[in-house]
Amino acid sequence: MNRDGTLDLVFSGFGESELLICHGTLDLILGGHMETTGQPHDSFVYIYRNGPEGFDPKRTLRLPTSGPHGMRAIEPGSILDQGLEEFYGSEPFQLPATTRARTIAWTADVSSSTWVRAQIRVAGRRNALPQAAWVGRPDGAWFESGDEIPRVGPESGWIQYRLALGARDGLATPPVREVAIRYG
Repeated sequence: MNRDGTLDLVFSGFGESELLICHGTLDLILGGHMETTGQPHDSFVYIYRNGPEGFDPKRTLRLPTSGPHGMRAIEPGSILDQGLEEFYGSEPFQLPATTRARTIAWTADVSSSTWVRAQIRVAGRRNALPQAAWVGRPDGAWFESGDEIPRVGPESGWIQYRLALGARDGLATPPVREVAIRYG
C-alpha cells in the first residue's frame, strides 16, 4: 500500500499472488498464465518491492517463469494441518520432591497479530506423561504468560509443557526466548 492507502499496480491475467516480507517491508509477488513467448505457460513473475514511499514501478523485478504453479511450495499455516498455530512440546522435567508447579511465564516477541499460549501435563512417573491429559486454566482456556497453575496431578513427579505459537496470517509465529515454570 502507498502512504495514501492506494495500491498503484496495473496487471491482468494473473492467477497466483503472495506477500513477501523482506527488509522489514511487505512486498507483493504476482504470477500467472499470461503468454509472453507463444508458449502456454511462459510468462513472468513480478515482484513489486515496497519501500518508505509505497510501491514504485521502478522497484519492480520481472522474472521469467513457466506459470505460477511453483510459487507456493506449501500453503500458509502450519505444515501439519494448515492451521494458524504451530505447537512445541518441551522435554519432560522432574520436579523436586514435595513440590508442584505454581506459575508459567515466557518471554516472546509477540505482536498484535501473533500469540503464545501454553498447557501442561504432570505425572508421577516420566513414562506416564504421554498418557496424562494436557491442562490449562480452570475455565478450560490455555495458560497466558504469568498465569498461576492450579493443583493438578501428584505432588512432585514429572511435568511437561507445550506451547501454541500462532499468527493471524499463519506465517510468522512469534519467537520464544524463554519459558519459566516456578515451582515450590
